[in-house]
Amino acid sequence: MRRSWSHEGFRLDPSKAGPADVLVTHSGPTWIGPGCASPLVQAYARAEGAFGNSSLIADLMEERRQHDQLFRLVKPRTWYLGHFHQRAEKQNAGCRTRILDCGELIRHSVA
Repeated sequence: MRRSWSHEGFRLDPSKAGPADVLVTHSGPTWIGPGCASPLVQAYARAEGAFGNSSLIADLMEERRQHDQLFRLVKPRTWYLGHFHQRAEKQNAGCRTRILDCGELIRHSVA
């Protein structure tokens, strides 16, 4: 049986993106989180390949490029995401970006 995740992918609709102070997404841009060459991502790619999906790496890179475009459209001051399940923070173009770790809860406050 071949599994397909095509119906679950992120598809950016620029007409629905507008300026916002805070952005909350599942995945994120190319400039934060592990790259597609990380051991974890490569292990998932091998597992997906066993089910006949050899496009996982390309799919992930396209999703992250769409998040880069979303960033340019929204221009948030703060961005939260959780897809990578590891705590990380990074500043980029005036935006404080934070990856939430598993089970981590944080309260957003405007400073």
